[in-house]
Amino acid sequence: MVPTPCTIRNSKNIVKRKHVTLTISDKLKVIKRVECGESRKKIMEDFNIGASTISNIIKAKTKLQRFVASGQSMMGSDIRKTMKKPKLEELDEAVYTWFTSKRAEGKPVSGLMITEKAKQFCSDMDIEKDVKFSDGWLRSFKLRHGIRAIDVAGEKESANHETATNTKFFSAASRT
Repeated sequence: MVPTPCTIRNSKNIVKRKHVTLTISDKLKVIKRVECGESRKKIMEDFNIGASTISNIIKAKTKLQRFVASGQSMMGSDIRKTMKKPKLEELDEAVYTWFTSKRAEGKPVSGLMITEKAKQFCSDMDIEKDVKFSDGWLRSFKLRHGIRAIDVAGEKESANHETATNTKFFSAASRT
């Protein structure tokens, strides 16, 4: 048996390559490189994946493109590896819309505020499923939408910059 680029030949056995799960953006890069006519062997070596993985990515091309176009991946396509959707898409969309509007207004939004708003939307939408808005739910929500940090400094917008500058000047002058 001739070793492929994805296997390592040992004196006794052939060891399989380590499992690699590509991000959504890497999968799109694979598709682009295949469409440009680059050899599959080169792509396999660069991404450390097998030929069947390339075939599966090509088969899922329209699904991947639709997922990215729908905005489901948001900014997280460099991090996300799966196209799993939330169980309650309408609720997720409503919470994310609320979150982006608050962020656009420059208002601070905490994790607790997001979960409370999600509970409110859940009751407003008459969702009868037993939904638990745990820390895990919040972590998944943030990952899905590419949210890294949620807290915005609350006093930043309303700070009096002139007073702060004068205070720095006077405190420096009093030291001399």
